[in-house]
Amino acid sequence: MSITKILDEFLASDDRVAVIKGEWGVGKTHFWNRYYEGKRNKREIDQIAYSYVSLFGLNSIGEIKKKLFPSTIPLNQKLYREDLLEKKQQMMERFFSGVYKCVRYNKVSKKIFNNFSIGISGFGLKSSEFTIFDGYNYVNKYLICFDDLERKGSSLEIKDFMGLVDDLARSKACKIILIYNENNLTKNDEEKQFIEYREKIVDRDIMYKPDVIDNVRKIFSHNDPNYEFLLSAADALNLKNIRILNKIKKTLYAFESEFTTARREVRKDFTFRVVLFAYVFYSGAGELPYDEFFKKIQPRAMADSYHTNDDEMSDTEKFIEQLDISFTNSDNLFDYGIDYYFKHGYLLSSFTFESAVKAKNKDYEDIEINRKLDEIWSVFRDSFNANQDDFVNALKGAIEEYMSRIPLSKVSSIFIILEELGVNCDSYITQYVDDLISRGSLNKEYNLLMNSTIEHKGLYELINDKLNQIRKAEYDLDELLGRLSNGNNYSSLHIDALNAYSEDDYYNWIITCNEDVLDKIRHGLLKFDDHVAPIPGQTQITDKAMAAIKRVARTSQLNKIRVERLLKINID
Repeated sequence: MSITKILDEFLASDDRVAVIKGEWGVGKTHFWNRYYEGKRNKREIDQIAYSYVSLFGLNSIGEIKKKLFPSTIPLNQKLYREDLLEKKQQMMERFFSGVYKCVRYNKVSKKIFNNFSIGISGFGLKSSEFTIFDGYNYVNKYLICFDDLERKGSSLEIKDFMGLVDDLARSKACKIILIYNENNLTKNDEEKQFIEYREKIVDRDIMYKPDVIDNVRKIFSHNDPNYEFLLSAADALNLKNIRILNKIKKTLYAFESEFTTARREVRKDFTFRVVLFAYVFYSGAGELPYDEFFKKIQPRAMADSYHTNDDEMSDTEKFIEQLDISFTNSDNLFDYGIDYYFKHGYLLSSFTFESAVKAKNKDYEDIEINRKLDEIWSVFRDSFNANQDDFVNALKGAIEEYMSRIPLSKVSSIFIILEELGVNCDSYITQYVDDLISRGSLNKEYNLLMNSTIEHKGLYELINDKLNQIRKAEYDLDELLGRLSNGNNYSSLHIDALNAYSEDDYYNWIITCNEDVLDKIRHGLLKFDDHVAPIPGQTQITDKAMAAIKRVARTSQLNKIRVERLLKINID
């Protein structure tokens, strides 16, 4: 039987007290408020009035009584008025003569009832009979909801409160809804007291235990772009806390403008990260220290933890170890922005997600491209069917669609096999390299090859030629040689740039340089000649330099003597 039906039966029966209990933050109050509003709108509540009282911080029965009457909402105006005036009819009519012919429920009369304490002996009553405290005397046939029992003031005793509940239920014909989390009663004896009195007073004991999907649907629209990911993440963490889900909603909305161009996969990564961090930040996730968790969830820290024995793992590490891969298979591009928002309540002005979203988009684009290329190559690998045309068309289609987004390490083999199958790839190769240059990624893609080589000769020669042009445009030869000759303040970029120049370039520089030429030759062009283990690029520089110097020596007898005597290079 659903909770709604149980409450329907409770309201229709002679039972007086019902308890709605459940875990902290799962939406007990939210559920009750929706239920009450629905019944009220349909006029299906027999009680004449409704009163909601949060016990949060209340320390006495007197404080509770003072809140009951002021919070009254009439459900049946006629019966409410009649009951209210039953004992004071004549007094109130005399008192309000010339003002109101009769008392109606409105803001003015309610305020008078709540605050009237002046002497009215002339009307036959003592002032004490009509004080705020005595508003409790007018509470009768109410539907009353007491919420937050576990958060009551420390001075309010359970037994006294339950006595009040019993008085309201039995003496005043009220129906009582008591909402609480019994696991959060603070004192050791409070739970025992409550159980004892609950057995005597409570007629219905209802456990509110919603599914994750129920609470996610309460907070997020099904049309929310993050809905699917939210549901999956919340389900994995068994996250049902309404308060935390609302925090997550505010966080996601705060960042929404940053994700208008984000791929679906990027949005998922971000949503999972937000849900996870919010879960630990706001609930403690078993009292885990949030700052410790944040450090441990970072990729490098997680990599280090793989070498830790289970017995040595902290509670935080064990928690992370048990998480679904969707929470942990992520870099930290978003983490510090999320962390800052949780701690400060606003976005860091200097932090932008634009570059992070672009980087993540590219990562997933690369994954998608590699997956589709693998599917195409499977046509080649997995059968001997007569499907050459399909295979060729698929490869050509991939090149045309993705162009330079295909990794350089893979495009070379595509061009080779296409040419073996009779396809001229010259235009594809030119377009591919030009696209890399236009995106400013030619050098980056080339460096990603590491020690690998470009097997397609034409592709290699074109890329090498383009790289040399770029490097020569960025670094003047004389400037490079000056840098090298003045010390060791150089990098691999300078080596690559110097190697971009040909033997002819070296020759032409030597015969035209008129400033520090010998020093720049000795400590520039020939800098790597005496290295014990020069790298290939350095060896190439030395070889081209020696060839250029010997060509200069052959231009005249004087230059031959210069080279042999000044540079100690034997020409013969």
